[in-house]
Amino acid sequence: YVNIDINKILIQYVFFANNAKYIFISSADVYKDLPTIQTEVEAVESRNLYTKYKLIGECTVIDMSQKYGINPVIIRPSLIFGKSDNQRFFVNQMIDSIHKEQIFEMTKGRQERDFLYVGDLANAIVRISKASKLKNVVYNISYGVSISLSELATRVFNALQLKDKIKVGAVN
Repeated sequence: YVNIDINKILIQYVFFANNAKYIFISSADVYKDLPTIQTEVEAVESRNLYTKYKLIGECTVIDMSQKYGINPVIIRPSLIFGKSDNQRFFVNQMIDSIHKEQIFEMTKGRQERDFLYVGDLANAIVRISKASKLKNVVYNISYGVSISLSELATRVFNALQLKDKIKVGAVN
């Protein structure tokens, strides 16, 4: 519940700071039907603890904003990738195996995702923060095209002329 409390405190700060803008970063994972491309009015669903708290955060922001009369912006980025030490993410695992010149073993990779580079997300947040007429809106931030994990990995390894370093379907 720390996340909820932090949002309440920040919204109070925005209220007292006059003219400050509140941007809440949620996630495209809150949409009911993944991995299809979503519009901001699609149904949302709490499928796991992560999406549950993102949705609670959105509701808290909306409720507190109405109480204090501020106009928040909620953004829902798609699957973010970028430089990171976190090896639990697919793209980072793939990059790590390339750097280490190891065989990249993966599942059949049928899952489709819309990947978003972290720098593009940062640019979108800056643009939203500078926009003057945004009020009570939700924005999806994404590349706009889904790709299967196997297709992404195959393209990357082929482009780097490392076709022999990828094993699609090697992991269940």
